[in-house]
Amino acid sequence: MACLAATAALLLAFPFVEGDVSCNADKAQSRGLLQVGMKSDAFPTESTWLLGATGQSCGDVCGSAGKFCHESSMYDVDTKDEMLAAARKVGHNCTKYGWAYDNNPGICVDSSCCGGNCIGLCSYGTTKVRTCSGTSHYARLCECFAQAETTSTTTQAVLSPSKAKPPGFTRSLFLMPHDVELMLLLATIPAASKTAGEPALLVMPESGNDETAFLDFVAQYRPEETYATGSLSLGSLEATLGDVKVVGGGTPCEASEALARKFWSQASELVVARCDDYPSALMAAPLAAKKSSPLVLLSQTVDLVQLAGDLKVQTLLFVGSGSGPEAPGLPQVHLQSAEDVFDALGKPDYLAIANPADRELQSYRATSALAPLLAALRGGAVLPLSTGATSASDVKEEIQQFVLSKGMPKHLALVGGPTAIPPHCQTGRLFNEQKCRDAPYADLDEDIFMDVALGRVVGRDLSSTSLLLSRISNYEYVRDPESETKFAVSGHLKTAMANIQPALRNVGFEEPVSIGFKELHNLKKIHVSAFLHTDHSGAGGMGNSLDFTSQILLSPMMVSSGGCSTAGLDELSDPMHSVVLTMLHYGAIGFVGGPRNAITASGLVHSALWNGIAEGKSIGEAFLEGWNDVAVNYKDQDGYVLAEYVMMNIALYGDPAFKLFVPTSPQQPLPKVILDGDTAEVTGPGHWTKFKADEHVTDEWNWDGDLYYYGAVGALVQRQWVARYDREWPYYYVRIKTDKFVHDVLPVTPVPAGLGYVGASMSLRGEFSGSAGNKWHLDEHADGTRTLMWRVRLLDYSYETGIINSQFHSQRYKISFSDIPLSDTTTTTTQSLPDPISICEKQCEEDGFCCGWNSGCGRPSCVLGCHIAAESADVTVCQETCRSLHDGQGCFPMVAGRWANVCSSCQGSCSGHCEGEGGCEHACSLMAFATTTTTTVVVANWEIARCRMKCATDGYCCDRDSGCAAPSCKLGCEVASVSPSAMTCKERCQALTGHCFVDPVNNSLGDVGLCGSCGATCDGHCEAAGGCEHACDFVSY
Repeated sequence: MACLAATAALLLAFPFVEGDVSCNADKAQSRGLLQVGMKSDAFPTESTWLLGATGQSCGDVCGSAGKFCHESSMYDVDTKDEMLAAARKVGHNCTKYGWAYDNNPGICVDSSCCGGNCIGLCSYGTTKVRTCSGTSHYARLCECFAQAETTSTTTQAVLSPSKAKPPGFTRSLFLMPHDVELMLLLATIPAASKTAGEPALLVMPESGNDETAFLDFVAQYRPEETYATGSLSLGSLEATLGDVKVVGGGTPCEASEALARKFWSQASELVVARCDDYPSALMAAPLAAKKSSPLVLLSQTVDLVQLAGDLKVQTLLFVGSGSGPEAPGLPQVHLQSAEDVFDALGKPDYLAIANPADRELQSYRATSALAPLLAALRGGAVLPLSTGATSASDVKEEIQQFVLSKGMPKHLALVGGPTAIPPHCQTGRLFNEQKCRDAPYADLDEDIFMDVALGRVVGRDLSSTSLLLSRISNYEYVRDPESETKFAVSGHLKTAMANIQPALRNVGFEEPVSIGFKELHNLKKIHVSAFLHTDHSGAGGMGNSLDFTSQILLSPMMVSSGGCSTAGLDELSDPMHSVVLTMLHYGAIGFVGGPRNAITASGLVHSALWNGIAEGKSIGEAFLEGWNDVAVNYKDQDGYVLAEYVMMNIALYGDPAFKLFVPTSPQQPLPKVILDGDTAEVTGPGHWTKFKADEHVTDEWNWDGDLYYYGAVGALVQRQWVARYDREWPYYYVRIKTDKFVHDVLPVTPVPAGLGYVGASMSLRGEFSGSAGNKWHLDEHADGTRTLMWRVRLLDYSYETGIINSQFHSQRYKISFSDIPLSDTTTTTTQSLPDPISICEKQCEEDGFCCGWNSGCGRPSCVLGCHIAAESADVTVCQETCRSLHDGQGCFPMVAGRWANVCSSCQGSCSGHCEGEGGCEHACSLMAFATTTTTTVVVANWEIARCRMKCATDGYCCDRDSGCAAPSCKLGCEVASVSPSAMTCKERCQALTGHCFVDPVNNSLGDVGLCGSCGATCDGHCEAAGGCEHACDFVSY
């Protein structure tokens, strides 16, 4: 269920808790957020700590001593210090610590465990499974009380003032039995949509199932009219509905005619489908709703001609294959395919995907019947999958073919469970495990970037999904004032999301309330709009928070979790065991999390999600931007393995077009890009908030000092475990949509070292985690436009002191637009630089460090150091990482997404197991990245870009490589960047003349050929003489 502690460095390694800004919610304010069952102890609460035997429950331990276990005390021990204090009370000193995921705290006393190596290990954890009756494979440490726990429960009813529908409409509610005929449900959707296009249609739960969530929805919605179809037992709802009108009756076909006569006195158009054609009816229902027309299901018992005459119908719209109905004298429009219906709907930008075959499934049965309800709400279309679409690749191909024919939608909803519309699963490079996600359905042009806002709409069953969709449809009527400005943080590592808080606070949300499992113990309802969770988790439960057994009502809220496997619906045989589906049943609107083990790098998606929501984007649009930000990291870093993992392991459940209520407009300006002709200017955040890591995080990382992190409005963070703790680098991800082609993006103003964007032509060693941006990317669109993207690093600071070293304010860029695609130009070439890691590895060998990737004696090798350097922000970080591997961090460190072994035989040319000391640290200096943070280096960076542009303007046409044994002007720009003066620069240029292969910048850019073809726009092999020297005058010294 939970993430393994052994991989905590990568899995869920989220660090932060607010430092300068307090995250301790006011208790009085917290009471305003929650409907509580108030617990009061009628007796004194003095307690005694007792240690049970292995496998003994705390109920038994306390009972045998004549005492009582209290469920409410189960979460009192959740830090190392609390664990040690409790252990000492039973006469034990903890020799070491470890995580326990069920019924902790506990102490290992079994000599057979781990060969005796676990004796004295104290285990504590943060997951929710802690009960008095539970047992553990450790000896449970139990807090026992003299008196039994007593509880008295009171609740506060919180109802918002009723909100009126638009003039001429009423708040109508349609109720259907749990075993409703699906064709009747489809025929009811157009009638339910007559209430201002905001249908409220509930399929009631099976008798005996919990009706609490349905009662809560009805209480908040307060229907003015209620219609029930068939012989429906209303159960506990009956007392809340007043006068209930029964509609329909007979077969679904006959009931469709009755609905038409009940809700329409006349209709210019009549939408019809055959009563036995379920896929066609799926398409026909939203069409009828859009046209405010009845949907009539044809059978021998329906007199279509009579009905059309009574309703003064002028045109029949027949949906389905084969011949249309017999209706003499009545014009007919025959819509045979999904494409035809799509056109009749006016080519909407919302597409709901449904699998008609889910009627035969056991889990998530018949959820497809609600796809038209969602499409009707959004004015969209339903695409029913063919019977042969059984795999994810088959489904995607059908969607691609439809989009190729009809154009790219803005929103794409997958309506149904993983058994009906399977997620895309594959085994990635990291951890060598299968990961599943829906995102490839949104990458319809196969260029790695998501093209449409995507979400999966699914509930526990048909009944639960109808409740979710009715809540989404009537969000404006059921959201309550208690929740509108509130958000909560939950889970033992809840402050991992601290960097998101500035975005929410900036749009009117109040200080967050903290909710853990201990607080949830007696809650009836949580009144917040946003719920941010981080903790070790599983598909059945979010650590130290809600789980699939929870029956706590939730105000309509958006939820995200950084925990492992929370979104892993496909891992569960019973949907009732999903914590996500439980939350969506009891009040949540949407959810974002990982279907498999989560890693710290996924925080970028969560950061983008909440920042996007705060900016007024739909949850699907915000999720799309987060995904594409990760894709930028992936492409920047040449297939960055952690970005790849995140893209394979993140999902959105909910209507992608849904927008969460935001209390106010932004109070602080957001980072932004302004395009003026071919010049773009990016402005960064104006204010940064510092957060301090708390003891829960530092305990998990075995870090004894302080750690600090920063957040700002619009600043999205790239995270990665480096050395002893998480590093975090804030970025702004630039997006510019254009109908022009792009050839290059170059910076034209300087910024502090390591920040901003420097351009590919300037980069000394390529992109790495925490580097300044140096690559730009294009996402091509079906309409011929494209989105230009690059990333801009915003802040550099010390994690251990919290001191800011440098801050990005603004930077301008020159964009080379063209009417000709870059691939179509015959005179433009791309220069591939030598791999700096390969150069570093070769230098290690030349310097006498003989091991390869693996090494012995617990010493990380020089070669391993080259790879550590490639993932490090600077030399200091690299060397810290190397030293941490010497300091007992284990024999199997993970570097660049691969396991290494520093306790084996030397894998290289050494005669023994070890190479000389300090090889790893030596490699940090070899990689030739910024060994100084002075402004001079940075000025050289942007001046090289400007110098190269000046060379081209002055007619020097070669690139780095040239001919005639003469160094080019652009090569001179690089020589100038490492020269102390113009005179020295020109002397070096002259020294290069006459040679065919030169190394002008000490291997930082690789060898250059001066005797080949000119690698740019020259007609011959040479450019004008003196180009290199010419460039020496363009750079400041």
